Amino acid sequence: MAPDPDPRVTLAAANNADLYQVVFRGHGLRFRRSDNAFVAVDQPPPYYSQMTVLSPDDPEAILAEVDALAQRAEAVVGLKDGFSTLDLTGRGFETLFDAQWIWRAPQSAQPTWKVVSSAAGLDCWEAAWKRGGSPTDVRMFPPDMLGDASVAFLANWDGDQIVAGCIANLSPDCVGVSNVFGSDAFAAAAKAVGALYPTLPIVGYESGPDIENAIRAGFETIGTLRIWIMPKDRA
Repeated sequence: MAPDPDPRVTLAAANNADLYQVVFRGHGLRFRRSDNAFVAVDQPPPYYSQMTVLSPDDPEAILAEVDALAQRAEAVVGLKDGFSTLDLTGRGFETLFDAQWIWRAPQSAQPTWKVVSSAAGLDCWEAAWKRGGSPTDVRMFPPDMLGDASVAFLANWDGDQIVAGCIANLSPDCVGVSNVFGSDAFAAAAKAVGALYPTLPIVGYESGPDIENAIRAGFETIGTLRIWIMPKDRA
């Protein structure tokens, strides 16, 4: 029997699903969310999975969701196993990458980055984010998202140019940091999120060399997650 996950992983996975909800609603996309999983009903935007596992407690229910998702899929299927407990190789999936959930205790900081508050500013933020390594022709963050108090787009401006940024998304017990871009910007992004929410721990996930960046910024790793994909020719 696998050991019980760190309870902070459950909070981090739920926070990630909270961000998914805001993005899906911003795009007018349908989804279902239960204690076990966030499941896309409509095709998600680029970089977002069709399913995110939120609890390892009922694997049979999760696998039933996986099978139903694969049967109705018409494109590549992406699945985020927040606890790395599933083996989906026999279902036509393959591992895209593994990552680590990260956690930093609350730390106050002086504000250095600004919150994007206008549609024009969000246009600049998204353009800079895409140039920073997330290219897509799809409009990822519609202006309606600015009206959601649980999400903040943070930007480091140099004159009239955004040179770094991130998203902070608020949950009841933590705040997530994601979509970080800019040269060596992770520590500055964490400080910016901490300045905005000084009483809450910061969560997120990173892979590869970015894990070391997170550790240097005061985070600890608390658990592994796995991103699975089913290629289009198997969907």
